[in-house]
Amino acid sequence: MLGLDNKFNGLVLRGDIGIKCMRQSRLISMVKYWERVSSIEDIRLVKQTFLIILQHGRKDLWPNHVKNILDRAGLGNCWNEGKRIGGMVGTVSRLVASRLESQEVQVWQAEKASSPSLGIYAVVKENWGEEIYLKMRLAPDDLKWVMYVRGNFMPLGERRKYLGRNRLRDGPYSCPMCGEMDESLQHFLGGCRELSDLRLEIFGKEVGGEIGFQKF
Repeated sequence: MLGLDNKFNGLVLRGDIGIKCMRQSRLISMVKYWERVSSIEDIRLVKQTFLIILQHGRKDLWPNHVKNILDRAGLGNCWNEGKRIGGMVGTVSRLVASRLESQEVQVWQAEKASSPSLGIYAVVKENWGEEIYLKMRLAPDDLKWVMYVRGNFMPLGERRKYLGRNRLRDGPYSCPMCGEMDESLQHFLGGCRELSDLRLEIFGKEVGGEIGFQKF
């Protein structure tokens, strides 16, 4: 929907929106289905089919996938040989969703900290979750550029070569607007004198360096 470049770092998209990966949603749906099937009467055809699958014991069938999901979430005791243990339908799936999201956030934090391309984002973006700029009713194209700035994806300086936007030269990477040698993201947001009026209009005061980045 935002039309992001396929090279864009998905850690920024996931972290700023707070979205779960599609695979996690599928895993939770599978647990919910198991909860429903395991709670109905044995005389129902779908339940009899489920029991036959359990007896068969094949590891490539969906009940075994559910068992693996529960084990991964630290809820292996809820499996009980495929027979759901007590409680209302939905209890286990909610626990699984909470545990998997916690694990995903931990993975996101680790990947963010180790990413060589994220720059300041890895420092200033501490918590997973929706950012305020997503609530400002910006046009999709404007949202895209905000994410590009936050994710150090602007074709500035040495990033031009990585992004395939610098086919004519290898450097030096001076700012084409003010002539400064270092056309970095910090320079673009808080240092370029040619953008001073625009920064005053947006921020209400002159900003510099990482402060300008944190405004995003």
